Amino acid sequence: MQYEAPLSAEGWLIREGTLITPSLVSLNLSDASMRGVTIQITDTKNKVIGDTLTYPVNASSMTQKKEGAISSVESFSFSPFSLPLTLLPGPYRMVCVVEGEEGALGTSQYDFYYLGKENFAVKSIRTYPPGTGSAYPMVPPEFPILINTSFSAGKELTPYIEWYGGTTKIAEGYIEGGQHAFFWQTPSKEGTVVLTARIYPEHPLKMGLTNPPYLTQKMSVFVSKKATKPGLQDRDYPYEVLSRFEGNLEDAVTKKPLWRSSSGQAEPRWEGRGNSYGMVIGSQDRYVLDTTSYLKKQETVSHRYQWRFSPYSKDVEGIWATIQEGMLLMTLRFKEAALIVEAMYGSEKKELRIPFPSDTVIDEISELRITVSYKNNSSLDKQKGSPLGVEIPPSEEGETVLLQCQWYDASSYLLFTKPDKATQEMAGQVVLGSGKGPSSEEGSEPIPSFPVVIVDEFGLSYEK
Repeated sequence: MQYEAPLSAEGWLIREGTLITPSLVSLNLSDASMRGVTIQITDTKNKVIGDTLTYPVNASSMTQKKEGAISSVESFSFSPFSLPLTLLPGPYRMVCVVEGEEGALGTSQYDFYYLGKENFAVKSIRTYPPGTGSAYPMVPPEFPILINTSFSAGKELTPYIEWYGGTTKIAEGYIEGGQHAFFWQTPSKEGTVVLTARIYPEHPLKMGLTNPPYLTQKMSVFVSKKATKPGLQDRDYPYEVLSRFEGNLEDAVTKKPLWRSSSGQAEPRWEGRGNSYGMVIGSQDRYVLDTTSYLKKQETVSHRYQWRFSPYSKDVEGIWATIQEGMLLMTLRFKEAALIVEAMYGSEKKELRIPFPSDTVIDEISELRITVSYKNNSSLDKQKGSPLGVEIPPSEEGETVLLQCQWYDASSYLLFTKPDKATQEMAGQVVLGSGKGPSSEEGSEPIPSFPVVIVDEFGLSYEK
């Protein structure tokens, strides 16, 4: 083609008021038949929309530019124009024709998406865990990382994202609620992987364009065996149950499913939080683990429940976990910037409260440990101490239950003594996500999808 009519704009995602500057480029140094350039806007079915723009020109008015040692290029710039204010957001084409005395000398076609006043921008792209020890996020080989895209888009748009690892497409999907998160298994080979996001204002196949326009963002991830895996501080402890919630509800060792949804949620929701990622827990994100086969009742035994988690905010209020262990019922909730553990053993009910530390960074994952110790009073022989360093006064008969809670640097405990010789079955379960969120108005129903915490890891173990 001898002639082109290139256009310059702020990409081919065009907002209202954007000026578009056409120019004419010719490889023919003297063509007296050249008459001008026409520009038309069409829909994806080639129907012309609005008026045709006409720019008269003749060959003598062009400015010669030398490009390289072989050829010369002549060019001529025209005054800028903007799209019609009546144009609705959506996909379009711009057809530029270089007109001659006997017809078209050349045609250029540009696909674009008109945004109008709609917002369309990437806020951030992050990996979780974020990585350590490198200018790039450094993560272990063959490790599931969460890649999260924070996005802003007008309500008329249905953004669609495609992710590439190198040249291979690794994920795609609609961006809902300004977020798009997916899991990606890092390769086994160490090295740098370039992740590229292509973000379209709607599904590219639905636009009807040859070259659908998109925003693009790139980030580099460094895969290294030196990277630290996040997890419980003593993750090598012999746990009866260990869920790492690495994109699944499985046991970390056996790979068998552990948790079941009790809220009808088809798939768990995942979210990055500071130094890790976890499963969203809330009033509509509830999961149940049957612990009956894992709990062991002997003369003296301690059960230990551990979580890595992050409260959704310091102002969060709601129940996020319930533990049923035979005659013992525990409820974990947040209220007034404090962790509250309510426990009931038989008919006796007690509560302990641990305030948020003053320097708490709420986005960081913290660790909570709750230890429940059962002591048969006939075996205490008037002991003054316990394995946890808490003085246990023996009752006349029955058993004593010690509940100790450790969160950040705080440690508190509750003590129950029940003069009851009846043995109890250790049937039980752990429920995550039985909380309720705030109401939009006083007296109205709670917001159904309100999250209380992000749970990163859970472990259950026991000791004699």
